Order: sequence, then structure tokens, then C-alpha cells
Amino acid sequence: MSRCSNIFRTTILLLAVLTFGLTAAAFAAPAVNLDQYRNGAFDSPINTGANWVNGNAGAQNAHYVEGYSIPYRLIMTDLPTATTITLVLGYDVKHSDAHAIDYLTHFNRLNDPSHLDAFGHAPEPLNPVAGVAGVDATVSTFPFPTPTVNLLVDPDGAGPAPSALQPQTSFNNLPAGERVMTLYGGTITNVQYDPAGTLAQGDLTASQSEARMQITFTVNSATAVLAWGGHIGRRDEWGLPGDPQSAGGISGSPYHMRALSWNLDNLGNQDRSLSAVAVFVPCPTCEVSGPTGPLCPGSAAQSYSVTVNGTCTNQSTITWSLSNNTSGASFNGGNTGTTVSVNPGSSCGGYRLTSSFDCDNCVDPVTCFMDVTVVDNTAPVISGVGANQSIECPATPVFSNPTASDNCDQNPSLTFNDVTTPGACPQEYSVTRTWTATDACGNSSQASQTITVE
Repeated sequence: MSRCSNIFRTTILLLAVLTFGLTAAAFAAPAVNLDQYRNGAFDSPINTGANWVNGNAGAQNAHYVEGYSIPYRLIMTDLPTATTITLVLGYDVKHSDAHAIDYLTHFNRLNDPSHLDAFGHAPEPLNPVAGVAGVDATVSTFPFPTPTVNLLVDPDGAGPAPSALQPQTSFNNLPAGERVMTLYGGTITNVQYDPAGTLAQGDLTASQSEARMQITFTVNSATAVLAWGGHIGRRDEWGLPGDPQSAGGISGSPYHMRALSWNLDNLGNQDRSLSAVAVFVPCPTCEVSGPTGPLCPGSAAQSYSVTVNGTCTNQSTITWSLSNNTSGASFNGGNTGTTVSVNPGSSCGGYRLTSSFDCDNCVDPVTCFMDVTVVDNTAPVISGVGANQSIECPATPVFSNPTASDNCDQNPSLTFNDVTTPGACPQEYSVTRTWTATDACGNSSQASQTITVE
């Protein structure tokens, strides 16, 4: 065989291989990659916004609080740009007979309750398209449907919190902007609970149950990214005191998110989970109750109490303090415990009464306060002022002897001032006596009596 023939055959073979490779690349099957976000351990947060991972998340690499939303993204590649795509996600609403992911939300919900209060630092930023090339600039959002499968829950067991339908009430309490799915690189046309099959919203009475959400969209680029969050069930919405029904207290990894199926060939089942030990119990709140005033200066001691709402792990002794104290208030006895007694003070002004305690699940002390006013806005009343009268010369005026009383001040001051006015004749004149009563807060009133000498 000639050298030219060998070169020709080799060239043909290389062209065939190259053509096959280009054809295979041009017709690569659409694929997805499901990520969740690791924001770092609570004492070592990751603030790059780019730490999206395939792996599961635990306490060593993530920190969340019940009520936050776990951030997820789905990177989709080799997508057809002229096709309506329908995708189904699955997530555990119940796990081990506890409430896990209640519903889906916007991907960025790491500050309700306060991230700063829970961990001592600001929430970590999130960038769903970090490290993803070739995504069209179009960004689309679409609202998630309101849950219609609910349970009537009394979260504090006949306490002050009313019963509510959950998770619907929790979902509706979020701002509208936090109840949306986001698509980078295309347009979302519909989001609904999966109409195929049964129990698309899951069974809230079951020990283990999955909900399914269907997203319909078109894309402007072969690569696009969906981003959303999974709301972590809160014990103050689901659980009774001492018996939380949220999944944060169970062992294992109860928070599962799955990419189940789509209408573009075989998707494969991708599952990401978050360990319960990475989900912290939210800091409790507290509320001070008692009289806010206005209280009279020098009035009797007032009783105040504090109510703790939520879970406080290893709670310290409750202590009370006074600040902005312009009335001279003081504690009537001790300043610890759930109830305290306060003398309002003898001066007009007020005070701030603050209750404080520590919890292992809170970085900073839990505090609540009440502002109390100590003031008297009512003027004293002058009683016993005689009527005006006329007397004949050479008699001299004899005025009445009134008294003053006040709603707060038991001993208001009472002073008077006389004004003499000459008459038409030398022996004629009149005297007007004006009494002024003043209480400790500066409120005053006046009354007058005039006696004319003729």
C-alpha cells in the first residue's frame, strides 16, 4: 500500500472520529445537579456566597435555625431552548413523626429569626449562579402556592398563643417576596403542587411523608439555574412546650430535598439532606407585663412579671434592672425571679424595667423591657373659697380659708396674692385675693375672692 493511501485513510478516520465527537457533544443529554448550601459552622461562617455542595450538611459545616430556609439550587445543562420544561421536586414534610420542611420559599431566608441574635454575626450571602458559566441574564420569579393541607395546631398547649392552621399560617406570614421560586436563565410559567398522583402536599398525620412541587419553565440558554429554599419547621409553630414536634430535636438527617423527574428523558433521583444537629433551636422571646402608668409619684409598689416564649436551653436565673430612672424608682425586695416589685419613686419622670436571662441556644442574653411613666398631669383642686362680698367702711376685709387637694400629692402648696384697687371715693377700695395651689409635678390651679369696701 502506498504512503499516500495510508495518509488518506488516516485522515478519513480522524475526520470520522471528530465528526462523531462533535455530533455527540451537540446532542448531549440534558442533566441536572442538585446542590444545597453549607454556610460553615456557627463559629466559622463562610461568607463567599459560593459554597454550594452536592454533599450533605452537618454541624461541622452548616448552621441554621428553625424557621430559616435551607438554600438549594439546581444546575441544569444542555437544555433545549425551544421546549417547555416541567420539573418535579420532592421534599420531606414529615420525618420520624416530626415536621421537617414545611413548604418551599425564596432561597435567601437566613434571618428570621435574627441571625445576629442566634449566632452573633450577620447572615451569610448567597449567590445561586456562583461558579456556573453560560447562564443567560434573564432572571424570573414565580410565587409558590399556599399550602391547603393543614393541621389545626395549638403550639403552646392552651397558652396565650392562639391555635392556627399550619403550615398555611406560617407560609402566609412571610412577605410575598420570600414566597417565590427563582430561575436564572429563563422564565417560569407555573409553579404548583404536582398534579400527578396523590398526596402531592404530603400527609401531615403520617410518620414519614413527602410533598412534591412541579415547576414549568422555558430557558434562554442551554445552562440555567433554579434556586429556592426549604422552610425548616419551627417548634413554636408545631410543638408543645417540652414536646417539640419540629425535626430539629431528632437524630439523623431529617431535611431531605430531591430532584425527582422532568419531561426531558431520565432525570435520576438526586437527594440532599441536612443533619438535625446543624439546626439550632431559635432563641426565645420574653414579655414584661404590669402597669405602665401613668403612676402617681410616691404611689405604692407595683408588681411586674415576665413570660418566656419559646425554648431556652439551660436557662439562667432571671434578673431585673432599672434604667432611665428619673422618678427615683427602686426595687421593693429582690430583683431576681419571674416576678418583681418596684417602688415607682417620689419624683415625676419614669423608668425602664428590663428582664434578662441567658440560654445555651442564644449567643447574647435574652432581654425584654417595659417603659413606665411616673407623672401627675392633673392640677390640684382648691376648695372653700368664699363668694365675693361688699362691706361698709371702716370694716376691713376678712377672706375665707380655702384648702387644696391633689390626686397624687397629699400636701400641695397653697399660696395667695392680694391686689388692692382704689374706689371712686377715698374710703372706697376693693381687695382681690388669688390663691394658687401647686403639686409636686408643677401642676397648678387658681381661685379668687374679691371683697369691696364701700
